[in-house]
Amino acid sequence: MCSKLEGFKLCTCDAAPVIHNRKSRRNRKVGAVELAVEYAWDLRRYIETVPSFMVGRTMMPSCDLGEGLTEDFVVEKLNTSNCFDFDYVPQERDSLRIHIKGSRSRYMAFGYKNGQWTIGLNYEAFDNVLEDIGEGQLKKLYAEDPGSFNSADN
Repeated sequence: MCSKLEGFKLCTCDAAPVIHNRKSRRNRKVGAVELAVEYAWDLRRYIETVPSFMVGRTMMPSCDLGEGLTEDFVVEKLNTSNCFDFDYVPQERDSLRIHIKGSRSRYMAFGYKNGQWTIGLNYEAFDNVLEDIGEGQLKKLYAEDPGSFNSADN
């Protein structure tokens, strides 16, 4: 049955269990198994701007991380529903980064500006002091595809 990504939850819990002896025979999988992509997030609050003499470039964010996670989809859900699993009230210039676990270059960035989440960050990367608010895993929420096969139609 097909499923469509309906939303997501930004969870502060550790979803993956710790396997202490990963290479043991008991934990081996038979045959090739496709690993699911895991997504993580981090949330930061703007504190102040300080002069910086750093020169460089930041990696540009991605528009699409796959599995239906696009910038437009994420910003719509952030602005229309409570996606956080903890008490959080966004403040001006807060920033949210969603990324593929283990990848520094595949991420999406969002900033809180004028009472809503927007695509991209609202500050210069090298000139600001930020405070970590939270981090965790993104859990995808699926709905059944309305066009999927239904046995009641037979």
